[in-house]
Amino acid sequence: MGDKVIFSREAGGLVQPYSRSEGAWLVPRRGGGGGGGRGGGVSSSGSSSSSSGGRTGSSGSSSSSSGKTGTGTATGGSKGFTPGSVSGGSSLYGTRGGRGVSTPYTVTSGAFTGRQAGGGVRSGVYGGGGGYGSGYTSGYTSRGARAGPVGGLGFPFIFWPVAFGGFGYAGYYGSRELDDRASDRPGGNMTQYTLTPPFDNATGNSFALFSDLNSVDDVYQTLVAQCGVRQPLAANFTLNPNQTVAYYRGSSFALMLDGYNNGQPNITSDNGNSTEVDQPLAPLPSAVNQTYLACLNNTIVAQVPLVDEATSDAAIVLSSPIQFLLLLPAFLVACLLTLV
Repeated sequence: MGDKVIFSREAGGLVQPYSRSEGAWLVPRRGGGGGGGRGGGVSSSGSSSSSSGGRTGSSGSSSSSSGKTGTGTATGGSKGFTPGSVSGGSSLYGTRGGRGVSTPYTVTSGAFTGRQAGGGVRSGVYGGGGGYGSGYTSGYTSRGARAGPVGGLGFPFIFWPVAFGGFGYAGYYGSRELDDRASDRPGGNMTQYTLTPPFDNATGNSFALFSDLNSVDDVYQTLVAQCGVRQPLAANFTLNPNQTVAYYRGSSFALMLDGYNNGQPNITSDNGNSTEVDQPLAPLPSAVNQTYLACLNNTIVAQVPLVDEATSDAAIVLSSPIQFLLLLPAFLVACLLTLV
């Protein structure tokens, strides 16, 4: 397992290693926990998946438990990304462990034309503040770790901030414009996956992933492998913004906890530069297993999908001599075939 860290709310970061014995139960279980089926996934439309592992989005279509096609991986490129855009819907897949689009650009097509996008990279995935709208990087806003409305702002990680309109919180911190353009949301509809922890007494540890469909499913697969999250998924609880433990990737991915109240004020505003909130999140309940939470947090930070500028549907960019050498054999084979 190697050295791990425990997530500390008071310190606002990741501190204090824990021992190998403490993390032993995080080793992925072989063949256990339901045989790979998924249940409990739900889109923001409120439609739930079947217990056989299917997942239903707002369009009513479902995927099988064998997983979706086109998912980004640590070695594969982002799919469905159009340079100059922040749209793409469910056809856009980020890259697990991807680096992000480091150079900001102006959106020239699709939703939110004229706004700034890009500039967010892996090191900035965890904003540190925890409140909605915090963690914006690369000159998007001066609020830093403070929470605040996102209406009118850009998209440093291409992915849009989460929206709670499907749960009765339309316009939460200026997010109404995101609900209004839901079909363009990169990665697909807002989706909740409630996790089954790797231990029997799950009281106080009912965490859920909340983001676009593709990102939630990608992170879930990784948590099964890295943190021993059991399958199938647990039954979903009704979400509200105050259950958020942490936001990631420019507030476009959230980790939620059933029964938790983070104490943040509920603000409705369409102005992205006003009503900032400099208020830390409330302490987590004492029942939370800190070792388990640390694994969830660390894995999300390291593996939440990012759009990788090195590879997209529009072009393949050779970013290093190593990538050139990897492509060289295929090029030589193609040349030989032309001689046959």
